[in-house]
Amino acid sequence: MSSLLKIYKKASFTFVGEEDAFTLEQRILNLFSFFVFVVGIIGIFFNILYGLYESAIITAIVCLIQSLILYISRVAKKFKLAVILTGIELHLILVINYFFNGGVSGPSAILFLGILFLMSSVVKQKNAWIWLTLNLGLMAGLFYTEYYHPHFILTGYTDRVFIFLDIYTSYVLVIVLMTISILYKRKAYEKQRKNLETKAIALEKLNSEKNKLFSIISHDLRAPVGSVKQYLDFLKEHSLDDEERATIEGGLIKSTNDAYEMLDNLLVWAKSQLGGSKPFISKLKPAEILVNTLLKVKDYAQEKNITLINHIKDVEVLADENMLKIVIRNLLLNAVKFSEVDGQVIFNVYEENGHVVFMVEDNGIGISEENQEKIFSLDVKLSVGTKKEKGTGLGLVLCEEYTHLQNGKIRFQSEYGKGSTFFVSLPLAK
Repeated sequence: MSSLLKIYKKASFTFVGEEDAFTLEQRILNLFSFFVFVVGIIGIFFNILYGLYESAIITAIVCLIQSLILYISRVAKKFKLAVILTGIELHLILVINYFFNGGVSGPSAILFLGILFLMSSVVKQKNAWIWLTLNLGLMAGLFYTEYYHPHFILTGYTDRVFIFLDIYTSYVLVIVLMTISILYKRKAYEKQRKNLETKAIALEKLNSEKNKLFSIISHDLRAPVGSVKQYLDFLKEHSLDDEERATIEGGLIKSTNDAYEMLDNLLVWAKSQLGGSKPFISKLKPAEILVNTLLKVKDYAQEKNITLINHIKDVEVLADENMLKIVIRNLLLNAVKFSEVDGQVIFNVYEENGHVVFMVEDNGIGISEENQEKIFSLDVKLSVGTKKEKGTGLGLVLCEEYTHLQNGKIRFQSEYGKGSTFFVSLPLAK
């Protein structure tokens, strides 16, 4: 059974065409052409066996023409031309077949119905009326001719059994054609429906995340901007000594730095959502490119008297420099944010199983079980740092997205109340 399925898939790819490269209508026409060719070969044999030599010749001509049309549609990809040739060829062949194969007593009427169904399945809606009019007109003309000139019709059957066999065979062919076409359309419809449902769910999730994100940002930006405004308004009416000024400005610098970090992540995330984030992978030395990132994080850590320990092996990694810096910066800032005063954050870079692993470990408050399942999404329940530092949850979303864009993996281990460890694994530059 599996071998037959493989043969079918191979034949489908070869003669019908893959879904990504051909429309549903094109694949139906290609399948029909291939089907007619195969059945025609069988039909030639049976027509000769039954003594229907005229029908055998007509069938052979149909096979030849349909194979040419299959080439035009499948290889040359001139679908419109293939449709027109198919419609003209089949109607012309059936008109001839009508006179040589029993007229109204033969299978022609059934075949005319099958051809009309085929044309309606592969042409545009506005063109379907043309083929309907042609089909009905030809049938009316043929019936009229046979009714008034019955001597024009050749029976061609040597036995009454052959009449029933020929009509039933034609009926089976038409039914098979219609069934395959309907199943193709239903399959395409179901696939399209599922794709639309998936996109709708993704869009709804994205809108929900966007609304939540904007709500958080608008709320969190209001505080630092409001503080700066209050400070400036206060300076208009009052004077401050150096100690008071230094204390207030220190707090303002911290809040504006937090706001700047949040806006920076927001701009990076917005760029990625618009499809503008494309990695430029190259050989990088973490010990060289992460120097400034570590210095900035160290300054931030000193505010909470947190020790930043780093051990970076002399390795080369295949990564995008900007994306790697964003990932490591966010992981380190998170580690500092959720670490207690006088704590420590460890940053290690080492080689493991053909990859470079970036490890960020802290002994902070850890991640609750509720948040662990959705830590890399905006659905996570937001928590504040150990000194009431606020966040949007966007940093870890960027970490996961940018890690995957660099052909890497990200994972974590955490125990609530004891700290967290994040691991980013990227390909080693050999």
